[in-house]
Amino acid sequence: MSNVKNINISEQPISQISDLIPEIKILKNTLMKNQLYKLCDTKISKIEYKLKNSLYIPYTTAEDKLNLNKDFYNAVCKWLLQFPEDKRLGFLLIALSIIYVTEKEMDTFLEIAIEKLCQAIKEKEGKTFGILKGIEGVKHKIIPFPLSDSGIYDKFIHKMGIESTLDRNRRPFRGQLGEYLYDIFQNLRQLAETDKKYIYWEMWLAKIKELIRSFLNSYIILVEDYTFSGRTIKSDIQKLLDLIKIVFEPFKKSIETQGYKLPYFFIFVPIATDSALKEINSTFSGNTIAGSYFHSPTTGYIFDYTYRANTDIPQNIRELKD
Repeated sequence: MSNVKNINISEQPISQISDLIPEIKILKNTLMKNQLYKLCDTKISKIEYKLKNSLYIPYTTAEDKLNLNKDFYNAVCKWLLQFPEDKRLGFLLIALSIIYVTEKEMDTFLEIAIEKLCQAIKEKEGKTFGILKGIEGVKHKIIPFPLSDSGIYDKFIHKMGIESTLDRNRRPFRGQLGEYLYDIFQNLRQLAETDKKYIYWEMWLAKIKELIRSFLNSYIILVEDYTFSGRTIKSDIQKLLDLIKIVFEPFKKSIETQGYKLPYFFIFVPIATDSALKEINSTFSGNTIAGSYFHSPTTGYIFDYTYRANTDIPQNIRELKD
């Protein structure tokens, strides 16, 4: 930051940004320069508008050395100046690729995803029910499970009006799914490795039976804020598939004969990239068990990385690279 303190950012920050990038400075093609100016201006102004109008301030005044909140244009200039000239084009591309989602937008994506989820449950159940005002007429239990420390989990269960989940102390399960699955597999391992005569064997078996009972006749919703890679959700799905193979599939006929329904899993994520969804759906490809237990992910908004990389950002940047 030593070379940032005394610089004089021009009143036309887009010109200033272009002057910091050697590849742009040597361009003789006026049309290409204008296109780059327009690209930078559109992208940066959109982020600046969101920052100024957001309910949250990501940095305090003391910490905001680049003045991100008040003047994002100039902040980009100062940020680029920290890097060697031959690296700035790449960092400019990073700045133009920023995705900033406000709380209001997140709420909108959440409501869209909930509408889609309700429709998916309706189609699976074959019955009508109220949307956003609780799920009526659905015989299955609705069990929401956060996949991570989800910021939208509380909003989700409130908007869905899921029974026994509005009160934190009455939720069917607490904590993240990964932690819950870890405990289950620990019990399964202990059962497999321990003689039936061992004093705790019956206790571990009772826990597994309780798991099976609690999951029967249930729609289990895996809740995640967003996914850019799909790896976390895919990992949890694979763990659930392992569990299904151990405690449900071998006893499938017996369970159904007794009048119970096997659990069915919905994946709920308000924001996702198209590449993440492909990664998640690849888990289901050719897997008959997954197809019987899992619904394809429900999203509120999809960021199309392929489109953004090849079209939105830049033909121009690719030409400069060449």
